[in-house]
Amino acid sequence: ERVIALDLDADEITVVRVVDGVSGESWTVDVQCPMPYSVARPNSQSVILPTGDGQGVYLAFAGNEVCFTRLNWDDRDQPATILQWDMHSVLYWPVLLADERQVLLSDPTGLVAVNADGTASRTLIEGDADNAYAPLASFDSGIVVAWTELRGTPSTRLQFLDPATGEVAWANELGPGKPLVLTT
Repeated sequence: ERVIALDLDADEITVVRVVDGVSGESWTVDVQCPMPYSVARPNSQSVILPTGDGQGVYLAFAGNEVCFTRLNWDDRDQPATILQWDMHSVLYWPVLLADERQVLLSDPTGLVAVNADGTASRTLIEGDADNAYAPLASFDSGIVVAWTELRGTPSTRLQFLDPATGEVAWANELGPGKPLVLTT
């Protein structure tokens, strides 16, 4: 029961403002990325996503680079940067999906899985400039991913991946364009 805002403080430093929904107690946490040329700033493409274990939030925000971090509720210090990459190499803003085991995100290298505690990451799909990948759903048995071909007439394929290896168990072609997909 918390309210979270990715915001700027009086010195224009990016912070997370956390307010306890019951007591009203509030605190701020500095979430600066180690960016050599710019300052990450909250904007309309910033993402705040609850962790699958309910113990915090994942944050993605950008300057000239994209920064991805995890903030734990019990830790009021600056969260560690988990992943960082050059914004100019991102075709689409990263898509995040979290469950209790991992967070999945699209980035310039394809589809990356990060352990829920942020300790390790692995690439499930190697990316390239012709394709974009977006995680849609995570189940115990696998991950549903939308794979969109960007060259020519865009087409999207749903793929069901083994969560450990990234191997494709099945794929379904959806047709031209970028469909809206809901999983239940």
